[in-house]
Amino acid sequence: FSYGDGANAFVDVSSIQTVSAFTLTGASLSTGDIVFTTLSATQGITFDVGSMSATVSAVAVDTDGNFVFNAGDANSLKLDIETLSASGATITLGSVSIAGQANNISATNVDSFTLQGTNYREIFTVDTVSASAMSITFGDLSDAFVASALTTETFTFAGGDGANFSSTISDLTINGADFNFTMPELGNGLTITRFGFSASGTMVGTHNADTVSASSSSAAGDTVTFTFNMGEDSVTDTLGYFNGGGKELVKILNFDKDSDDLKSQMQVGANATSVGTTTAASIIGGALGASISASDLTAGSATATFVYNGDMFFLGATAGNALNSTFEDGEVVFQFVGITDITGSDITSI
Repeated sequence: FSYGDGANAFVDVSSIQTVSAFTLTGASLSTGDIVFTTLSATQGITFDVGSMSATVSAVAVDTDGNFVFNAGDANSLKLDIETLSASGATITLGSVSIAGQANNISATNVDSFTLQGTNYREIFTVDTVSASAMSITFGDLSDAFVASALTTETFTFAGGDGANFSSTISDLTINGADFNFTMPELGNGLTITRFGFSASGTMVGTHNADTVSASSSSAAGDTVTFTFNMGEDSVTDTLGYFNGGGKELVKILNFDKDSDDLKSQMQVGANATSVGTTTAASIIGGALGASISASDLTAGSATATFVYNGDMFFLGATAGNALNSTFEDGEVVFQFVGITDITGSDITSI
């Protein structure tokens, strides 16, 4: 379908199947409705809808090649796809700002998934996305991203710099590679009900309430660093943390004493494993890759907490796992960056 200089595109088709490629090009489009029940093309599917308003919808889209949807110039276009299967998917959203035109995809199964929403101003909703590589980008005026389940090997998320943007994900699983998840500093909150990962990565929250339940699947012999920036705020941020079988360093930035919460399955409070400064220096040094002596540490007010170089450290051990003189598999060192004391009530059991 090539619309050339045409301004209108109205397509209503039950099924299109081709062993070659499918292309719909309409750089000059301004209005229309494009509706498919099923769209299947062996070599790839490409849409360029110009500044078209109204709707592009499909129940099932399937290709062995790449799916490319370019609506970057469309400020009133609703994309609605039930299922999408492709080698790769690249979706570019326009500056949609009408709630009734908010875009969504129910289920996506691809090798790589790129969502470019720099100009997008509404809520983008997905049900499930499974991809080996996933890159999601939003802009300063975007409202929100909502997802039920994201599963990937490599992951980057950039939430722009806007004040309204929030992100809510029921299940995020990243298997096998480092990751980066960055929300806007002035954003409207981050909620991840379950976040599973097995490699190192960084997550940056907002100045509103952020709640993340993280679960590491590191194996014995792995060394993992998870960095969580809770954002500069005066509300309660919560990190729940389930450790894996490897050696894990959890760095927490902008943790507010007596306000923010760390929840862990480690022994905490009165049950925390008490250790001396010599053992603590060896474990902290192992986690940081540094040579530290007992004289470099100051014991904190809570059990198994120590101050080193302006940061507070909590040495986590599970029930029945004694903390020996080296940083070992199954142990977690929590590093509270920039603060020198926490209370026992700041760290609680899950």
